[in-house]
Amino acid sequence: MRQTKIGEWPAISLAAATFEWERLRGARSAGVDLAVDKREVRAQSRQATEAERERKAKALLTVRRVAYMYVAGHLSRNRGEKGVKEVTRMFETMLGEFGDMPAAEVSRSDAFDLIEGFAHIPVQAAKLRAELGSAWDYVHDAGCLPDTVPNWWRLIMRGKLRSKGRVVQGVQAGPVKRVLSAEELATLIKWLPNYLGADWDVPGVNGLSVNARAIYTAATPYDVANTLEMPSWQRYDIGARYRTTILRTPVVLRASVENVFNKSYWLSSSTLLTVSTAAAPRTALLSAQFDL
Repeated sequence: MRQTKIGEWPAISLAAATFEWERLRGARSAGVDLAVDKREVRAQSRQATEAERERKAKALLTVRRVAYMYVAGHLSRNRGEKGVKEVTRMFETMLGEFGDMPAAEVSRSDAFDLIEGFAHIPVQAAKLRAELGSAWDYVHDAGCLPDTVPNWWRLIMRGKLRSKGRVVQGVQAGPVKRVLSAEELATLIKWLPNYLGADWDVPGVNGLSVNARAIYTAATPYDVANTLEMPSWQRYDIGARYRTTILRTPVVLRASVENVFNKSYWLSSSTLLTVSTAAAPRTALLSAQFDL
């Protein structure tokens, strides 16, 4: 027969023990399993204790505490010292009273109001939102926030925080477009080669084409001050192309001759004005392209 402990004397008096014994005997007579009932009471007590502990933990885990846990536990190991200081300073200067709010109670509108408050500095607002989103992910992974707490920072104001350019004396100084002057165009055009080419399909020979090209480049400046010039030059190229099929595979055969008249001239770099190279002499090229 199972026994149920009522208590210990003198913590419980004889009269109280007798009263409790009568109550338990009545419950057992009514079909109640006293041992099971006692376990259920203990389980309910434990659940209530854990719920209270979780409630207190949530109340202690503020937004600022989440941010500092993220800095100490993640950033300090994965970013440089300068990056850690910048994020820490951002949290200190931008969270304000919002940092004292329990992290588990932050709603979507709360998160929106915080970021919207910095919409006038969109770059910093976007950085704050991104770092808080990473901080929420970190404490979620660490088990400090229940899975039922959403990471609103990943959802709010996506694509709505864009820089409008620098502010110079209170005026937005974003990208500026302008039209080149006549002098600038004249300088630029000198660097652009002029092409004249033709491509002709040979009648009666299916897939055969011949082509020719003439290239002319005017005299170009050799130095930044435009005191020296590279002489103008022209070059002529010819070639042929034949499309066929070999073993059911489409093939393109090409043959060309560049600088047909073996012209000697100098080429200058498009980025380094003072660098020049001798052009290639007459050059024959053969190639085959297989479309597998």
